[in-house]
Amino acid sequence: MAHIITRDCGQSDAETWEATPKPLDDYLREFARLVAQHEMGHYVLARRLGFTTGDVTIELLDWRGGRRGGATIELAKAITTPDDVAEYLRRRVIVLYGGGVAEALPRYGSPSNTVDVDSAADIIRNPGQGAHQDHAKAKELIHLLRNLVHPETLPVETDRIRGELAALDTQLFERTVELVEADADVILGLARRLVDGVKEVKVPFVLSAEELGGLPAVQELAGISVPVVQPATQP
Repeated sequence: MAHIITRDCGQSDAETWEATPKPLDDYLREFARLVAQHEMGHYVLARRLGFTTGDVTIELLDWRGGRRGGATIELAKAITTPDDVAEYLRRRVIVLYGGGVAEALPRYGSPSNTVDVDSAADIIRNPGQGAHQDHAKAKELIHLLRNLVHPETLPVETDRIRGELAALDTQLFERTVELVEADADVILGLARRLVDGVKEVKVPFVLSAEELGGLPAVQELAGISVPVVQPATQP
């Protein structure tokens, strides 16, 4: 089954805007850049972590910066042991966090590819920033991961459980930042290709799985497995 990670931000009532598409200007290109980096963050980390990927889409919805996007990722994996499940959950959370973290990269051509960590955390964790669905899914997966890696913790130990959840969340977020920065050139290059393809408001632009798979930068990502660190044991 394919899962499409979507991002909707600043959507307005479409009927209040004229139906005739207009050319894109520099102001709107900035909004396109943000959603393009977000979706390519999901896409690139999914490839790095061994998931099969599909199309990537972005669309500007109106002249106030409303936008949405999606990256198709196949979730089916062969899992046979509890350790496999835990590793799958870690990788899945990193892919979910990859969108917000990549959005906090500087624009293409900047002298530094360092993630603005505070901005990334704000995008992921605060409603209205466009990544609330990613965060909600990640929180549920982290709860399941905690159940697997800390079976000794009793349900009544609520303070300890909160600490274990926070430790896992922080560790996976920090690992996401490391991976996004390591592949920043690829993410930003692919995001720029997406932005260049958007010519009008209300007209989606799609980079197909075939188009993306034919790019040398993407081909270098295929089949590469990046080890994910094990969670620290709570005292």
